[in-house]
Amino acid sequence: MAVAISMAKSLGETRIAIPTAGNAGAALAAYASRAAIESFVFTPADTPEVTANEIAFHGAHAWRVDGLIGDCAKVVAEGSETMGWLTGPLPRMVAVQSTGCGPIVKAFVAGKRSVEVWDKVTTKIHGVRVPNPLGGALVLDVLYQSKGFGTLVDDDAVDEARARVCAEKGLHLCPEGAACLVALEMERSRGRVGPHDRVVVFNTASGLKSPMPQTLNKDELDYSKL
Repeated sequence: MAVAISMAKSLGETRIAIPTAGNAGAALAAYASRAAIESFVFTPADTPEVTANEIAFHGAHAWRVDGLIGDCAKVVAEGSETMGWLTGPLPRMVAVQSTGCGPIVKAFVAGKRSVEVWDKVTTKIHGVRVPNPLGGALVLDVLYQSKGFGTLVDDDAVDEARARVCAEKGLHLCPEGAACLVALEMERSRGRVGPHDRVVVFNTASGLKSPMPQTLNKDELDYSKL
């Protein structure tokens, strides 16, 4: 919710609404008040009193709706304006896969509109162990239309980047996110990403969900030698 309100603030929004069973509404109310954004929170009629009071206490306009959270969502939808499609310059999209499984990138480099099955999958990065992606053709369309590109990264480079970022920045990327960071570093050196380009790197999960890369040798792990 902190990210959502921060984004709304950056886009110049002055009012925001949410349907909620309770806790999300309290969070929105608190962050919106801090950001000087007027908030409107709709909760089911049976929302616990303490939660409903907390929402109002944080400065939101709070209403109880006769129904469930789905009914609250209808109220919010009816009161929202239609924003339409994004206008102006759109970002280039980049597909990042592993050298051990990269069917989309392979198809893009060959100028194809469909993806062929990757024969031998060797990558350890689980999120890209997809030899025949269901939406492959759609991804290719996006790459071509946005004047983007595809790039392959090596598993070992991903492990190194993941460990480096964790140690230097305190941010534990998942392997898939680290792969995108490796791709960014590679493409900056190649010139396909300029030094002044603004880049969004997607990190889809916590690194704790994946085996950690081995960065120390066995001697360093042997505490009996201390």
